[in-house]
Parts: sequence; structure tokens; C-alpha cells
Amino acid sequence: LLCCRLVLLGKQWYQRRVRGMPKDALTCLRLTCQSELAISLATQMSLPRDQMAGVAEQLAGNLKREGKHSKAAYLLDRFCDDPDTAVEFLCEGCLFSEALQLSHVRGRGASELNSRKTE
Repeated sequence: LLCCRLVLLGKQWYQRRVRGMPKDALTCLRLTCQSELAISLATQMSLPRDQMAGVAEQLAGNLKREGKHSKAAYLLDRFCDDPDTAVEFLCEGCLFSEALQLSHVRGRGASELNSRKTE
């Protein structure tokens, strides 16, 4: 039943996109966890920064639940400007080298990460 519903939502996304209803299409993509298509469509729609962050945050939560921690972290870092939560997602997914790399690139030292962990 769930699979049929997801297929139906996917078809609705395509139909709404073709008919010029991008907001409805974006909703369908978010509900079916199609993160790449949703981000692409949101970018084409030129959403304001806060709305784009909201889309990315919702998708990141869905991806994390699916065990796709790396993709979720990318969305949080890139679109939500939230490297701390992105590092947390990577650590929860046992992606420690990626977490270390992101923390280094974003200027987060090991002592800062440890202090967040104890909070």
C-alpha cells in the first residue's frame, strides 16, 4: 500500500511539474523523500533562503531516518548553514572521517566538538 502511494505521488509530482504547479510538485517530492529532485526543483523555483533551508532540513531528517547520514549532512551544511548538526549526523552514521573533515573545513576544533558532546 505504501509503495503504491509513493508511486502515485511520484506520478503526481511529474504531472504537477509539467502543468506549472512547482509548489505542489515540491510537496510530492518531499513526501516521497526524493531529495535530489526536491533540492533541484527548489533551486529552480528560487525559493528564499529560509524556505530553502526548511526544505533541506526536512529532507535531511528523512534521509537520516533512512540511514543516509552523509546526504543528510550535506544538505544541512550546504543549505541550512548548520555544520554542527551535520557533524552530529555524520557521527551518528559512524562516518567519523567525514565528520572530522567537515569540522576541519568549517573551523571546528576537536575541543569544541568535545564540549558540545558533553552539553
